Amino acid sequence: MLSGRKIVLAVCGSVAAFKAPELAREIMKQGAEVIPVMSRGALEFIGKGTMHWATGNEVIAEITGRTEHVELCGNVEGRADALVIAPATANVISEIAQGIDRGPVSILASAALGNMMPLLIVPAMHESLYKNPILRSNIERLERAGAKIVKPRREGEKAKLIEADELVDHVAREICGEERMKGKRIVVAAGATREYIDDVRFISNRSTGKMGVEIAREAWRRGGEVILVGANLMERVPSYIGLVECETAEEMEEALLNERADAYVFAAAVGDFEVEKEEGKLGAGRERKLVLRPRIKLVERVRKKFANARFVIFKAEVDQKVLKRNARKRREEIGAEYVVANIVGKQRGFGRADYKATIIGGKREEEVFGKEEAARRIVQLIIGGKNTVSRSSEASGHPVRAEEIHR
Repeated sequence: MLSGRKIVLAVCGSVAAFKAPELAREIMKQGAEVIPVMSRGALEFIGKGTMHWATGNEVIAEITGRTEHVELCGNVEGRADALVIAPATANVISEIAQGIDRGPVSILASAALGNMMPLLIVPAMHESLYKNPILRSNIERLERAGAKIVKPRREGEKAKLIEADELVDHVAREICGEERMKGKRIVVAAGATREYIDDVRFISNRSTGKMGVEIAREAWRRGGEVILVGANLMERVPSYIGLVECETAEEMEEALLNERADAYVFAAAVGDFEVEKEEGKLGAGRERKLVLRPRIKLVERVRKKFANARFVIFKAEVDQKVLKRNARKRREEIGAEYVVANIVGKQRGFGRADYKATIIGGKREEEVFGKEEAARRIVQLIIGGKNTVSRSSEASGHPVRAEEIHR
């Protein structure tokens, strides 16, 4: 996601500084080089050696004759792609807002603002400091100047750093966002619905919602406005994603019909049947018969209401022999641009790391491996034009190259 990028990670004197190595490693996992910068206060919490070890680069703890602020954040060739200040203290935030350059962090921030370089400021401090009206005014001033303020995670009396992977998503959105995604609204349905037999028992499936969460994250990283309609999710949903929680297929349908969007992705495993429910709790000790009535497919109702939106649907089967045939048939019935076909069953599909699927669009198709890769491909297709899926190696007789994805 951040392959070939150079990110400056500036660390201030906060207890949260101990998380800086984790943040650095998370950014590096996405392919970026990390240049560490530390304030005098940060050096009192963690040593230079720790950040040197975490990043593989020497720590910048002062501005020297090299003019590091110009080298990394100036209008020069080879400068960094973004400056991330995490954790950012109240003191440093106020220094930057008032144009006071007292140390390497604030000096680099001044240079970044002056060159309209992506600047992400991630506050971490006691709640009383974060609520200080003077600090709030300084934060607003920085936002007007072009800085991106990443809201902290609120716990009790503390404004804590957000999770490391979420911070990386914020970085990606700032420097990898697609112009075509700006102003676009994407709705993703995810998770497993429940159909109740009585007040305590239900019929469901083993979907965790991971696929839908990954798609929502990727669409947000690319610059879209994302709503995730989630049913009984077993995956953590990032704080920046708009989440509408539901439980049953009926509740999911109601939620989706209330969300107008440019594109809909149906990654949820929605129950196919309505159950004739009994009140209370069914007693044990005697035979019971369940009446299952076929439901009108949720996607059909949404498609009918939002006929002009783009649709990506999923089709799951337990038999590989009929998978692609049924997927193509379903795509035509719905009028979806793409269908994602995959095998499910015992030890297959749901919650698996070895996920494999085929994305089908018209007469063209592409195999994807892993849910993160599948999410990237699906969002690329939403961003791009119609039927831009590559031919699969199975169909064409040769491996698919990355440059073939969009021609």
